[in-house]
Amino acid sequence: MQAPASLTLRPAANTTALDENQRLAIYASGGWVAFVLLSVMVLNLAWSVNAAGWAAGLSIVKWAALGGILAGTGLALTRWPGAFSRLYALIVGAAWILFVTSTLAPAELTLFQKVQVIWEQLLSWTTGALSGNPVANNMVFVLQVALLSWWLGYLAAWAIFRQGRVWRAVIPVGLAMLVNGYYGPSHLRTYMLIFLISAFLLIVRANLTRQEEAWQENGIRYARDIGFDFLRDGAIFTVLVILLAWVTPTAAAGGQLSSLFEPLERPWETVRQEWGRLFSSLNYQPSSLASAFGRSMTLSGPRTLGNGVVMDIKAPNGNYWRGVTFDTYNGRQWINNDQSTTTIGMDIPLNAPAYSARRVITQTVTTYLRGESVLFAAPQPIGALVAGRADVTVLPRAPGAGPLPEAGAQPVDISRMRSRQQFKEGDSYQVVSSISTADETSLRQAGAAYPVTIQQRYVQLPENVPPRIKALAMQVTANAANPYDKAVALEQYLRTTIQYNEKIAAPPAGVDPIDYVLFETREGYCDYYASAMTVMARSLNIPARFVAGYSQGDYDAEAGVYRVREANAHSWVEVYFPNYGWVEFEPTSAQPTVVRPAQQTAPQDKQDTADDEALKEKRDLRAEEDKYGEGQDVAGGDLPAGQNFVSLPFAGQVGVGIVLLAAMGAAVGLLSRRSRRQQPAVLAPDITLRIYERLERWATRAGLGRRASQTPYEHAGVLINALPEGETPIRRITDLYVQECFSPVAVTSRDLQTLFVDWQSLQPVLRRYWSTYQRTLPLQKRFDGLRRRGQPR
Repeated sequence: MQAPASLTLRPAANTTALDENQRLAIYASGGWVAFVLLSVMVLNLAWSVNAAGWAAGLSIVKWAALGGILAGTGLALTRWPGAFSRLYALIVGAAWILFVTSTLAPAELTLFQKVQVIWEQLLSWTTGALSGNPVANNMVFVLQVALLSWWLGYLAAWAIFRQGRVWRAVIPVGLAMLVNGYYGPSHLRTYMLIFLISAFLLIVRANLTRQEEAWQENGIRYARDIGFDFLRDGAIFTVLVILLAWVTPTAAAGGQLSSLFEPLERPWETVRQEWGRLFSSLNYQPSSLASAFGRSMTLSGPRTLGNGVVMDIKAPNGNYWRGVTFDTYNGRQWINNDQSTTTIGMDIPLNAPAYSARRVITQTVTTYLRGESVLFAAPQPIGALVAGRADVTVLPRAPGAGPLPEAGAQPVDISRMRSRQQFKEGDSYQVVSSISTADETSLRQAGAAYPVTIQQRYVQLPENVPPRIKALAMQVTANAANPYDKAVALEQYLRTTIQYNEKIAAPPAGVDPIDYVLFETREGYCDYYASAMTVMARSLNIPARFVAGYSQGDYDAEAGVYRVREANAHSWVEVYFPNYGWVEFEPTSAQPTVVRPAQQTAPQDKQDTADDEALKEKRDLRAEEDKYGEGQDVAGGDLPAGQNFVSLPFAGQVGVGIVLLAAMGAAVGLLSRRSRRQQPAVLAPDITLRIYERLERWATRAGLGRRASQTPYEHAGVLINALPEGETPIRRITDLYVQECFSPVAVTSRDLQTLFVDWQSLQPVLRRYWSTYQRTLPLQKRFDGLRRRGQPR
């Protein structure tokens, strides 16, 4: 009598479904084709992280990822429960990560000493992270990236080969690829393409396998080489989709989705700021220049800038195009701490600070960066004729200023402006600035009666600034009698004593970046020049701030615009003078100094015009002569001497990978064989169900799977016809299975002992038939097991 489906489901759900997943998942999830695609997908992430160049030593990440893939695949093939497998994976993974990371320690140390070094570095990093101070430790960063890569590899393999959930493997790796690609250099796009192709083919392979299972169960005939056709067509479709996405403008780039992400901007800026604090010595290389003008900027290592056009600016005159100002220095980072925001737009006037010797100009900016939202303007921006928001500081009234334009209105200082919609390439916008026309004599006579809020905020320095920085600042300004001359003295000192070098190595862990440049390397680029002058000025109680944006660019006389390129990205210093506000200074030796009139001798309006024309001519001449590149904040990290990964050639690395793969396979095979051959001292009551399920799985592998319409005895007849030499054990196994499921008579211990012997004698027969059957199939089908997940057979 045929058993009801509900009865046959219960033993499978309780005892055999898990075993089915453990023993056949690798075959039913796409076989070795899926394993290869998974390996390419995860290892591609490791290669991408290494190619980004965040820190030295990231070459070990591929070994960490490979170890995770092998561990996840091997454990998925065992019969161990999930909780125990995860615990085992945690222990093995920690040991493997410590081993590969130990290769970054000095080679003369023993393995135990290398592990001690790693532990000490980790404790030091944790202490710094909890203290709230910037932390510079690239070894810990590499360790954490390696650990993340290992877990991504392990969980991806486990999700596919134990759980059969391909999306659980693809999505986490894809998110990691997106983050690395967004903040990494532009050449990482190739790795993203590789990920998309391998991930899509993996999804195609997994879904094809499920279709094949359904076809087999329903007796539908199909071509055995259909897998190759699906992968080929899937690859072509993937390439077409990628090309279409590449040339089609996205909604995000057009700004349609910007309103959805606006509430997340400030929390995300906080995350970026905290990340920069915890890993302050990395080689940050933003993939888009827009990301360089956030709310934090980290001082670190070398940088590389392109020559692509960023924007054209039509303006009466230009010297700097400001993106963002920073008010707080924490020893490694500059941070914009403005908490207030205000709306900007064509019909939204702002109450600008009432400073003397200022001229209002309007600039028209045509941007060529798709997805840009930061508004650039000459200092001091006071508004924009495009809808957006501005980060602002509420200011006290300047001494001697007239009545407020509106009752209760307070002047605001804009530190950054952003449009509400992201720009498309070729979009234009207008901004308004109040540029300084103060002469040297006026600035010398401005005095030092700073407003309390300015004094408190813009002379801030961390407690751990080396004292010799202040001592040097005092020495340089010893002959200066006023804040302006002191600022000029600091500016000239940096221009004449610090050599310009864009490839400066990142400051070592525990070394102050300003001290590092002033007293050790005596070289750097604009971020270091501007930081050094700002810190030195603040040490003398002169309010100063760090500013990031672009230098003037090349003036095109025919078009009447300043053409700004990526190489013009720059940082400089603004110093506060009572009654005159913020005034620009240029300490970077690769840039021309700021030209100011010596003394105001003509009426203000005529003199402003004459000064503007003279400044424009001089700056245009400098633009022709000056071909130095300036740029966004980037950082690099390097490890102490001797911290190099195993110096194997690529072929040797591949060989090691093959050896590790073989070792893992041998270990898994040995464990599996021992578990099959070793007869337990006490046989579990459900051994009958388990052995029958194993018989069914072997039959399915050999193309003799039981159809839904067949009873156990009908299926046994099919097996006996194909395997006549296994008739006796097949009949006894089937008899005991039917007795266990449907008879009130319990299976005895003697029956179980006989059953185990029958199964041992039947296995060689099944293997021989399976081997013959496999030779008749195409290569890509030989390792494909077919099962129905969670369904009765």
